[in-house]
Amino acid sequence: MPDTISDSDIEDGQVTTLAALNLTRPNWVGLEAVQDDYLLVIAQPTSDSQRPCRSYKIQISLTSSGIVVAREAGTNFLPPSCPERHINADGSFCIGYNAGGGVVGPEAARRWWRKLEAHLLCQETAHREGTWPASSALSHGDAALLQLEAENLGEKLGMLDSVRAAVQGYGWIADHLWQVTDNGKSLLNKRKPCLCGYREKSGNTKLRRECLKDQDPCLMLLEAQRRDAEERYWEAMKKKPCCGTMKVCPLSKDRSPRKDRRAARRSSGNAKGR
Repeated sequence: MPDTISDSDIEDGQVTTLAALNLTRPNWVGLEAVQDDYLLVIAQPTSDSQRPCRSYKIQISLTSSGIVVAREAGTNFLPPSCPERHINADGSFCIGYNAGGGVVGPEAARRWWRKLEAHLLCQETAHREGTWPASSALSHGDAALLQLEAENLGEKLGMLDSVRAAVQGYGWIADHLWQVTDNGKSLLNKRKPCLCGYREKSGNTKLRRECLKDQDPCLMLLEAQRRDAEERYWEAMKKKPCCGTMKVCPLSKDRSPRKDRRAARRSSGNAKGR
């Protein structure tokens, strides 16, 4: 596939996804081979500190539903699969929620390349340090949707940093999870002020029972639900082998996500406030 558009690169008046990706290849990506249904590239991005990463050989293809997927093909730097390194069971990269969908046209293609770049740089950090960068961490399975919902709410409320801290297990949201009721639908002490900062028309802080009545989304409830969904994910994955490349992994034989979560809740139970 050359760096120009041919008739075969046009479908329904639009540049095909693979053609758009090829035409927008950044300077850290070289084209090695091309077929009608995939690109084979050499990718070597450079970090902000000007540290070049290893040179990955990557196959980029489309699923039957038009989703762009990328996987290592030819180099053997990465484990075959690893949830903690955001590598799916089939070896494809998880570079962001629905990152491979809707890659139509040059601008969407450039966004996809930026996500792949960030993913590969995170893989380099995981290789060197055995941890995934916290700033790029996204929960697994259904927990990812709850995390994104909480982040959107946190941004509206001016509490995005607190939401992200809770995902990492600290901060005032994490400290108040013990107040979530057993059914996960409300907080204890409903006569106390709302912790998310919702206000009445008068400007006074709402009481928790008023938030419940008005169905205001709650950061504590979303975080509790995210943790429950994350726990269910790891429970479903418990028979999968651990690749052994990360310092901490729930799939490791000496780790239990359920025990870890209970311990975290016990440690936050003595919190008195923000």
